[in-house]
Amino acid sequence: MCPSDRLLPRLLAEVEELHPVHSAGIVRLPELVGVPFSGRVRALVDHPHFQRLRKVRQLSLTYLVYPGAVHTRFEHSLGVFETATRYLAALLTDRRAAQALEAVTKSDVESLLVAALLHDIGHYPFAHLLEDLYGEVADHVDLVWHFLTGEIGRMYPSLALPAGVPALGKLIVHDWPGVDFHDVSYFVSGATGGKTYADAEQPIKSLLRSTLDGSVDADKMDYLYRDSIHCGVPYGRFIDRDRFFQALTVAPDRPGEIALHEKGRIGMELFAYARSAMYSEVYWHHASRSITAMLNRAIREAAAGEKPLSREALMDLVFARTDEQVVEWLAAADNAPCRELMQLLSERKLYKRLLVVQRPVTRTLFEMLDRLKWEAGASFDRLQDRFVARINASGVLKPYRAEPLRPHDVLIDVPHRRGALHDVPIIREHGEHSGEMEEPSGVWTGIGEDFERWVRKIRIFCHPAVRADLEAKGCKEPPPALRDRLVNLLLECAWEEQPLQGEGARKD
Repeated sequence: MCPSDRLLPRLLAEVEELHPVHSAGIVRLPELVGVPFSGRVRALVDHPHFQRLRKVRQLSLTYLVYPGAVHTRFEHSLGVFETATRYLAALLTDRRAAQALEAVTKSDVESLLVAALLHDIGHYPFAHLLEDLYGEVADHVDLVWHFLTGEIGRMYPSLALPAGVPALGKLIVHDWPGVDFHDVSYFVSGATGGKTYADAEQPIKSLLRSTLDGSVDADKMDYLYRDSIHCGVPYGRFIDRDRFFQALTVAPDRPGEIALHEKGRIGMELFAYARSAMYSEVYWHHASRSITAMLNRAIREAAAGEKPLSREALMDLVFARTDEQVVEWLAAADNAPCRELMQLLSERKLYKRLLVVQRPVTRTLFEMLDRLKWEAGASFDRLQDRFVARINASGVLKPYRAEPLRPHDVLIDVPHRRGALHDVPIIREHGEHSGEMEEPSGVWTGIGEDFERWVRKIRIFCHPAVRADLEAKGCKEPPPALRDRLVNLLLECAWEEQPLQGEGARKD
């Protein structure tokens, strides 16, 4: 008997969420998605820490660019949970994958489902922005373990639960008795909390983790699709989810790694295209990045105001607030530049592009700015102020405006290093080489290479008044001579801020 003929019926009988027909209920999500909603899933969803995600927007202030982008982390979390059930069902019905998972237990499956549902439990307003500013101190993924154990209320008093309300972990122990917190943490973040897996266990754990954190995982599949729906753009809907799941399997000589039968090649390539297009046209759209840069500077200014906030105090403050409440707090800060930036955002008067730096065009400058931002954050902060001072000292803008620039009039935006997707093995289905792995397609690798070369851009934004001064002189775009001079000034500043040998690690 084929392993899949034994495995799926057993787990369907043991884990009701894998069989939506037998689940106690269904929750509807856009578009026409039914999420299995058993009693124990409902208990986790109704918990105050999960309900808090209703108040955290999935895409922050992107609704200023795409008005429909007001969906929440709550909706996305349910979507990832539903997608994870489809991943599991697809793997359990594939002959090769079922062989690799023959020793999988009910505990393994339930731990993955809990991880999928709670993967964003540590999110908070403007989380990705604060993670970019403060690194590991603010990483929402690393907080999952503390939510499970109940330690989160001691770390951040604003998350302390009312008397009599159990921690999420206690609900899990009661309703999901086989779930291992170490497995949940591993599936979400790759950290096991000190647990070591035996050699025989590792391939199964790795395979299950790849469904939640891999090149084509449930998290990406849901947010690309869901963000596309709410933003009103087509790109994330290009993914042929049904065909993808029909093709899901494991690599022949790497049982801990997801692969696809060759009929899933187009689906995989569409996935890569959808990701690239969504970053280009939504997440890293120039207006979206202008908003991010303005918020970034506003938070820096507010945290360093007359009453400076520690990182931990700032985190506790944002955990206690909704997106709108954080915006209101920034708008009332005791720092004039912060208030000005938030006023401009409230009126949708966004900073404008002054320069765009792309790796193939200005490689040296791109790589220096990238290194300063992500490997030497304090140097990057100094660089921005140094660049403004250098512009003023050089007089390069005097033909266009009389007033000198203020430190917050120019913002340098360097998107996070997302990187290319890892290759997903394609398994031949026919002919004498049936069962062997094929090389990655040129489409897949080409999209990955172009992502870093052309989609990820560094932008230097300026206050709308600065751009208005240029336009008043008849310059819809900065003239080439001005642009070249600004590039040279920025390059000089970047050279001066390069960390000394051995000082590259980010310490801020």
